[in-house]
Amino acid sequence: MNKEKILSFLGLVKRAKKLETNPSTVIDLLKNNKVHLVFIDESYNTDSARQIRNKCAFYNIQIISTIEKDELSHSIGEKNTNVIAILDKGFKDAILKLL
Repeated sequence: MNKEKILSFLGLVKRAKKLETNPSTVIDLLKNNKVHLVFIDESYNTDSARQIRNKCAFYNIQIISTIEKDELSHSIGEKNTNVIAILDKGFKDAILKLL
């Protein structure tokens, strides 16, 4: 996995406005089948995190949990980002090629 390229690519996705970081909005987007890929901090263990993991399993959405919270936050220029949902299939495919 080329972590540095993935992190810089997440910044590009943010500038294109094709990601969501609010956990409750991510859950709603998962229910509406708008999410293509989810990054979630492995240590994120709240009720929202459990719901996101369950929805991803139910809707067969891939989860990447090998990137830590600080790295996720820094890559998109926000603070305390535990979850990132990718909303575009093209960006998802490009990220998966980097894995």
